[in-house]
Amino acid sequence: MSPPKDSTVLHKKGRILLAIEALNKGWGAVPLAYMFLAYRLAFSTLLLYAA
Repeated sequence: MSPPKDSTVLHKKGRILLAIEALNKGWGAVPLAYMFLAYRLAFSTLLLYAA
């Protein structure tokens, strides 16, 4: 058995690799980008109205 730290690092690496693989396949890449842009736009407008 490996220590917990190693397993968490491997888990993070696995998730990153899965994300890269998904991006390379083009699966979910565009929706994620649009969601990110939409969230940033909403956040910046909220900041503008709050200020």
